[in-house]
Formats: sequence, structure tokens, C-alpha cells
Amino acid sequence: MTGLSWLTQPTAQPNVPPARGPLVHSTRFWVVLAPTALVAGAAATGLKLLLRVVEHAAFSYHGGELIRAAASTSAVHRVATLAVAGALAAGLWWGLRRATGTIGGQMTEAIWSGEGRMATAPTLFSAGLSMTVIAMGASMGRESPPKEAAAALAERLARWGRLSDEERVLLMACAAGGAWAAVYNIPFAGAAFVAEVLMGSLALPVV
Repeated sequence: MTGLSWLTQPTAQPNVPPARGPLVHSTRFWVVLAPTALVAGAAATGLKLLLRVVEHAAFSYHGGELIRAAASTSAVHRVATLAVAGALAAGLWWGLRRATGTIGGQMTEAIWSGEGRMATAPTLFSAGLSMTVIAMGASMGRESPPKEAAAALAERLARWGRLSDEERVLLMACAAGGAWAAVYNIPFAGAAFVAEVLMGSLALPVV
């Protein structure tokens, strides 16, 4: 049994915050929350539009389902499209890192660490680039770029509103969950994603 003792030991979760007093939201938090909801929706909508435009351009179709349009193209076309997507992503991300020292993103790490800091411009650029290569056939989830972009914009709004670290992290999580919900039209799942995954808490102030 000694060898299996690890099964009964609690495992620390990086997304569960340390014990602290109840978080009472400030008036500034509620003021910033409304524009945060708007920018999260705008980020998701804009990136979904970019996805659709690039899909139609990459596979030369004007209606119907992407899978049928891709199947109607030649194997050479599909391979070439993916090759261009890979080269585009590698080159632009390399240039972005050279120019700024980062490619942005890391929304989950920013929230779980409690720091709530993201590079706005690099993150928005990376979100657009990610959605572009996804539209060209890269095997990636289309929900990630809107989440990253919305969280970065929320972080900027939180700094403008001079929110506390705890409120800034919660606002970023709400923006990410809102963008995720907007992509798949699943508002309740988006709220659950914020509480259970990003914040690691079902405490009333989080809910």
C-alpha cells in the first residue's frame, strides 16, 4: 500500500487561489465590467469574421461547409495551403519575438499566477495570426485566439480602471470566458469555464 500512498495525497492545483478573505468588488470593477463585456464580444466576433474570410480565400468557395470545400480541392492545394500557413506563422512569430521579446498570449498563466499581466499588442497580433493559420487548415482550436485577445484587452481596461490584482485577474477571466462563449454560443459553459477552470473557485464573488 505504501507504493500507492500518492493516490490518497491531495494534489495542489495551480488555478486554485490561496485562502484569503472574501473579495468585495469595488465600484470601479462594476464600471469597467460593461466595456469589458463589449470588447470580449468584439474580439470574438472580429476573429470569427477573420476566420471566415480566410477560409473562403484559402479554399476558393463562397458558401456551404468548409469540409466540403476543402474536399473538393486537390491534394496539392491542401498541402500547399498548410505549407504556406506554417511558413507564415513561423516567420511572423519569429519577427514578433525579435521585435518585442514576446509573442504575447499566456492568458492562463497570467490568471493562475495572480499577476494578471499580458502584452496587449503582441497578444492581439498573435490572436489574429493564430486564427489565420487555423482558417488555412492548422489543427488548432478556434476558441483560443478570442480568449487570449479578450483577456489582453480586459487587462488593459483593468489598468485604466486602477483595479486591484484580484479584480484584474477576475476581469480577465470573465473576458476570456465571454469570448469563448461567443465563439460557440454557450454562455453558461463559458461562465462555468471561468469559475471552475480559470479561477478554480465557485465562491460567490467569482460566480
